[in-house]
Amino acid sequence: MRGYMDHEGTPIADTGAGHVRDVCGAGCRWVGSCVARQGQGRPHHAVRAAPAGLGRTSGSRAAWSAVHGVLPRLGPRPPRSRAAAGRVGRPAMAFAVTVALYASLVLILFCVLILLVCRMVRNRLDRLQSQRVKELRPLVLASAVGEDDEALEQLVQLDRRSWRMVEPSVLSLLSQMQGEAHEALTAVLVRRGLVDRALEDLGRRGRVRRARAAGVLALTGPTLREDPVVGPRARQALEILLDDADPTVRAAAVRALGRFGDEAGARALLGHLSGRRQVASGLVSHALLRIAFPAVPGLLEAARSDDLQIRALALELLSLIGDRAAVPQLLEALRDDQGVVRASAAQALGQMGEHSAVGPLLTMLSTDTSPRVAAAAAEALGAIGDRRAIVSLASAVGRPHFRSAHAAAQSLLRLGPQGEETLRQLVRDEPTAEAHASEALAQLSLRRSAGRTTS
Repeated sequence: MRGYMDHEGTPIADTGAGHVRDVCGAGCRWVGSCVARQGQGRPHHAVRAAPAGLGRTSGSRAAWSAVHGVLPRLGPRPPRSRAAAGRVGRPAMAFAVTVALYASLVLILFCVLILLVCRMVRNRLDRLQSQRVKELRPLVLASAVGEDDEALEQLVQLDRRSWRMVEPSVLSLLSQMQGEAHEALTAVLVRRGLVDRALEDLGRRGRVRRARAAGVLALTGPTLREDPVVGPRARQALEILLDDADPTVRAAAVRALGRFGDEAGARALLGHLSGRRQVASGLVSHALLRIAFPAVPGLLEAARSDDLQIRALALELLSLIGDRAAVPQLLEALRDDQGVVRASAAQALGQMGEHSAVGPLLTMLSTDTSPRVAAAAAEALGAIGDRRAIVSLASAVGRPHFRSAHAAAQSLLRLGPQGEETLRQLVRDEPTAEAHASEALAQLSLRRSAGRTTS
């Protein structure tokens, strides 16, 4: 009996078929041990060596060959090198990049095609709209004249699409019209329901819609204020809009109330010069000047306001409007305790050419310690043109304050030959007044030379 040993070194008897069975059992146990070793992290190529004594016969060699063929599939294969992996993945990556590039190119071409089609469609629609507007323009102009009732009726009966085309032209013409023509176009807008929609849009959430609605009411305001039904309703809505959170909407409401041109609107504007959501004073001033004489009662009340800036603005606007009913209020403002108010009142009286204010202005020029107020009084005296002011103006030219001295010298120029002679005398006799007097005379000489050259 030939001796064999299994993988643990135990002798195995060679007895034919039993020997083969024993060898196969030993091989299976050895394979199990290899699998266990690989589960512990050892590579399969480290356990490929057959145990001692295994494989000496043909049967054992066949069993070992079968086992050795199974081993490479029992565990993870050894990792490939980076170069081998790169060679395998490079064609797939190149294919993916190529597909992405072609897809991007197709997408770009598709977007360009869509843009071209949209541009062509838009240009076509613009040409059709321009042609339609050109056809309707004579109808709009005939309606603006206000004498062609048939044209007005045709404009009212236009279909919605045609009206949308001509509506900007109608609104543009409305801003330039007055009198009967304005009333005719406003009647068209009222019958088309544009005014009612504007009143509804004043309460909408969108600020653009609110501002556009206020613009429509501003254009129709001069006619709507005479309407006993729509006028008060529109004015009340615009006054509410003065408290809007958006400054653009508030500005549109100010312009609309200015075009309404009534006393109630003026008082509402003056009431919003201060507060949490005040309106810019420049916009309010422009609107009040557009209202003009109906705004005078409200301005007279504002001239007695506790707010310094409101008082000064009210006095300035009264002078620009030129209503003589404001003269007593202006004369009273000459005694105000604030220099800004006194200066504004003096300028207002000078612009109005009020001769009854010469005495108070002379007193102000002589006694007021504020250079700004004294300069305003000197300018007002020159604007009024009363020669009683020559002596006081001559004394003011020699003052150390530049602003009041300069204003006094310029005012003497406006008083004619007597003022001019006074300036020459100051150049000769008053060293402190020589600079301002010489400057005023030089300006007079330049103006005369320019006049001779022009003639």
